[in-house]
Amino acid sequence: MKVKCMLLAAAAAMASVVGAETIVCGEAGPYHLQGVACDGESIYWSFTSRLVKTDLTGSNVLASVDVPMHSGDLCVHRGEVYVATDEGMFVRSSGLKQEVRVYDAATLVYSRKYNLNRDMDPKGLHSSCIEYSDGRFWMPAGFDEGVVSEKNYVLEYTPSFKLEAVHELPTGS
Repeated sequence: MKVKCMLLAAAAAMASVVGAETIVCGEAGPYHLQGVACDGESIYWSFTSRLVKTDLTGSNVLASVDVPMHSGDLCVHRGEVYVATDEGMFVRSSGLKQEVRVYDAATLVYSRKYNLNRDMDPKGLHSSCIEYSDGRFWMPAGFDEGVVSEKNYVLEYTPSFKLEAVHELPTGS
């Protein structure tokens, strides 16, 4: 429910930017919407295995590209789109790859990736969320479904994805 409310809040904020009541992506990707970001000029949509860039109305597709399975939430920073990817999360035989994949915001051409397994695996964490604020990338992280824990975490990264801190949140399972 929280995710749905967050997406609705993000959609409402973007709609207020362009003066529209509803914004619909002009090209729905396969599976479901994982995240939405806006840089004031374009809207970026992550659909599990497809990344789409539209104008602010959402109806005009400016770029679209296939991305690895289970690409999650995204953010835009300095002309690049950062996508939290937990490839293999639902297909364990392929091995879990916790990465942040970076794409050029103008073209959605893949640029590079940052492997985060070293930070997530030892703790049993995974994350498919990302945000940039105050000079840092922030990635909320939790455990696999069915794992009971009294805590969740937010991993704080430098712009070059060096782990700066792990913040514990006493949220309950």
